[in-house]
Amino acid sequence: YKRQGWNQLHKTQDHLLLKYVHENEDVYFVHSYYLKAEEEQIVKASTEYTTHIHASVEKDNIFACQFHPEKSSDAGARLLANFATIARAARADSAHADKVAENPVASKE
Repeated sequence: YKRQGWNQLHKTQDHLLLKYVHENEDVYFVHSYYLKAEEEQIVKASTEYTTHIHASVEKDNIFACQFHPEKSSDAGARLLANFATIARAARADSAHADKVAENPVASKE
């Protein structure tokens, strides 16, 4: 397995990190390996490229992406803005980490 390029995300569940990232939006992958989560319930997005890839997982206060948000254009900018909002809420010991800012980066839609 070797991947460098754009793939569409397929959201599998509600996901704080992927709020405002649209279904089938392209994100950028650069890897020679892929994630296969042992716990299916933590998988929040997947993609297909010669195999089924768990592209994003979330469990408690742990968030991970197989793709590179910093290289993923507007979708990546929205994801990073969501992460910053979640981190600020957690740092402030807020019980409202699920209140991600309204559309932090404008969509291309």
